[in-house]
Amino acid sequence: MDNYGWTYDPEYEEWYAVPPENRKSMLVKIDIKDKRIARVAYLPVMINKRAQPQILTHDDPQFDEVVTYVREITDGQHITTEYRVEGDEVVVGLG
Repeated sequence: MDNYGWTYDPEYEEWYAVPPENRKSMLVKIDIKDKRIARVAYLPVMINKRAQPQILTHDDPQFDEVVTYVREITDGQHITTEYRVEGDEVVVGLG
């Protein structure tokens, strides 16, 4: 299999042979009030070795890893976005 320059982690299922950063994800939450978007937030998620999403809590070290990754890829695309951690959620706001 051609890995396009990334290293396959043998602890993960063979059918989930993707770059390590693809394991960092999120579950988006949108609050709607009076037919308008009132709040957007996400729950950081890490895909485990069985390719199952695991929602992270703020006290899990991987929580900060996912939040940092999301900030970096957003900044890398020159998208002005603010992120504020509130408990186990990350609130998203446009800057």
